[in-house]
Amino acid sequence: MTSVEQAQNAIFAGLIQSNSQNQDLTDWPGKILCQEITAERDGPPFNRCAMDGIAINLSHIGNTVFNLEGVQAAGEIQKTLNNPAQALEVMTGAPLPIGCDLVIPYEQISINNGNAVLNPGLNLKPMQNVHQKASDFKKGDILLTKGRPLNTPQITVAVSQGYNKLVVKTLPKVAIISSGDELVDLDKTPLPHQIRKSNPYAIQNELKSMRIKDLDLYHLNDDFDESYLLIKGLLEKYQILVLSGGVSKGKFDLLPDVLEKLNVTKVFHRITQRPGKPFWFGKGEKGQMIFALPGNPVSALICLRRYVTPALRKMELGKMPNQRFAILKEPITFRKDLTLFKPVKISYSHDGKTWATPVELNGSGDYFSLAESDGFLELPSEKQDFLSGESYPLYLWGENE
Repeated sequence: MTSVEQAQNAIFAGLIQSNSQNQDLTDWPGKILCQEITAERDGPPFNRCAMDGIAINLSHIGNTVFNLEGVQAAGEIQKTLNNPAQALEVMTGAPLPIGCDLVIPYEQISINNGNAVLNPGLNLKPMQNVHQKASDFKKGDILLTKGRPLNTPQITVAVSQGYNKLVVKTLPKVAIISSGDELVDLDKTPLPHQIRKSNPYAIQNELKSMRIKDLDLYHLNDDFDESYLLIKGLLEKYQILVLSGGVSKGKFDLLPDVLEKLNVTKVFHRITQRPGKPFWFGKGEKGQMIFALPGNPVSALICLRRYVTPALRKMELGKMPNQRFAILKEPITFRKDLTLFKPVKISYSHDGKTWATPVELNGSGDYFSLAESDGFLELPSEKQDFLSGESYPLYLWGENE
C-alpha cells in the first residue's frame, strides 16, 4: 500500500495548470491575483485632515484664540484660509485648506461665539494630524503584486484604485460523481434497503468553500457499461473528476476496472490510513486528475479534505498551502501500523494555542458524529501512543488554506 506522504507527493506531482480569467468584483474573494495593481494617483491624493478640529497657520502659533472663518468638509473643493490669524473648522478626510499647515483636534480646543480657544500647554508641530499627500504611495507605484490572495484588505486596495475587474486564477471545472444502486435522490423517500445521496452534496459544499463555481453532479449505478460510457464522456468535458464509492473490494466496486478500460493510469490504490484506505487516484490520457474516494461518508470527506482540497489549493497558489497544527487535549492510543485521521473539536486558549479534543465515531459511516467535529488531526503511523500536549497537523472543514 501507499503511505500518506507518498500519496500526497504523487498527487502534487501530477497537478494540472490552473487557468486565469478576468472576473468581476463579486467573484474576487479568496482568488489569486494574476496582475499587478498600480496606483492611479498619489495616495493620499491631497494633504488630508486626519482628525475633526480646526486648521490653522503655524506662523500664528502664539495665538490662543482663533476666529473661525468657516468649515472645510470632506468631499468639498479645497478652501483657502483668507486670514492666517484665523482658522477653519475641518472634518476628517477633508483637504487641508490652502494657507493651513496643521490640524488641532476638537478635544484640544473649546469653541465659544465663533472663536476657537486652544487648551493650554499644547505642543504643536508642522503638518500635525495631517495625512500628507503621497505619504503612502506615489502614482504608478505597484500596490499589489501577482500571486497575492485577494482577501478584504487587498480588495479594498484594488477598488480604491478604480478596478472593477481583475485577472485572477481559476480552477478547472469539476465533476462530482456518486455511485451505488442503494442511493436515492434527496426528494425521494428511501426504501428500507436504500439511503439518500449525501456524499456528492458534502463534496460539493467543501469544494464551494474554495470558491470553485463550476461543480456538476452525476450519479452512476452499479453497472459496468453504464459507468464506462458516462465516465468516458466526463473525461472529455472535465479536467478533474471526484468520484465516491465503487473503489473497495466488493463485487460491485467496478470503478478501478472501468477506469483501466478508459486508459486512466492508476497512480495508487489503497493508502496506509484509517479511515479511507481504499482511496484511488489516477491520471487520464489528457492529464485529467481522477480522485476516487471511498463510499463511506467519513472516509470520503476525510480523503477529500486531506488530499483533494490541498491539491486544488496548491494549483491556485503555486505553492504548498499553509499547514495548521493543534495540540491534543486528551491522549489517544491507536495500535495499528496506519496513519490515523482523528476527528476533533477545536478550542482556543488566551495564550494563542489551538486545542483538539477527540470526537468518537461509530465507524466510517458515522457522519452524524462527524458533524460534532471541526476537522481532524493527522496522527502518524510511526507512533501508537499520542499524548496530551503533543502537536499534530490539523485539517479544518471548509478551510482553504
